[in-house]
Amino acid sequence: MSAAPIPVASVDANNQPDHKPAPEPPVWQPKSKHKGAKKAKKAAPVANSGSKPNKYLPTDRITFPRQLDLLRGWAAASGPTSKVVSNNDVGPIVKMTGSTVSMNNAFYSQNGFLLKADGGYMPAPEVFSFLRNYEWSPESAFTRLAPILNKTWFADVLLPNLSFGPMTTDEAIQLLADACTAGPDYRSQLRLLLDYLGNGGLIEWDGNQVRKGALSVTATTTTAPNTDIPQTPSNPPPTASEPSKRVGPTFFGTTEGAVNFNVSVRVDMGEFANWKPERIAAFFNGMAQVLAAKADVEKVKEEQK
Repeated sequence: MSAAPIPVASVDANNQPDHKPAPEPPVWQPKSKHKGAKKAKKAAPVANSGSKPNKYLPTDRITFPRQLDLLRGWAAASGPTSKVVSNNDVGPIVKMTGSTVSMNNAFYSQNGFLLKADGGYMPAPEVFSFLRNYEWSPESAFTRLAPILNKTWFADVLLPNLSFGPMTTDEAIQLLADACTAGPDYRSQLRLLLDYLGNGGLIEWDGNQVRKGALSVTATTTTAPNTDIPQTPSNPPPTASEPSKRVGPTFFGTTEGAVNFNVSVRVDMGEFANWKPERIAAFFNGMAQVLAAKADVEKVKEEQK
């Protein structure tokens, strides 16, 4: 049996072995894009850290001065007839799109600046007052909204605490955040609440420290003239400009065995600011007892008829 032939390498003309070089490894090339290629998915947006507020907050996409312009724009669009207006009615006046105007509607509506109606909103009377007074005194015109601001949830949170003394901005924002369960991502919007209270005169805020403002209590009582007592030059009816007086009981003599007794009470709200809570409670409890006694007397008279 013959052996298998041994392969002999071929030689070239120079008597060198004819070895073929090994193929080089392929070089990686990026795949060319084509119509059928799938695009990479965008990363999902990161959700707001912390809790979502349970109250509407002013948008931080509109600066505070422009938010004031926006409020005046609602009053201007509504006009002297106080008609209901929409976002698109206000937009051209304040140079904003209707969608931008709408960003603060929920906040304004929840806190009484705008009143919801069919087809849009109607500004509160104080907003009209703000517009009118802005022409005369732009710096202080926003204080016309103090009666509305005093009724807001954020005023209810801050003002009682400020009655005991000032606090830092961080402390004030933390109180507001706790009250509306807002997370840290809403800090800029909570800070805008301080702008509203500060410009409304309810707080004094220098950016670092918050104090109670001069208009933090705006409730006033208008006392109608007592028609049972003749109004004479020596006994004029009370006026708004009359200085505050303390309690002054006055007897006016007797008639047919009855004592005509009148008590006129006028307490300046500035005095209330210095009263302790128990003193205020005692004051109003006393008034309630007087009114209850008067009601009992009138009831007896009715039963005797």
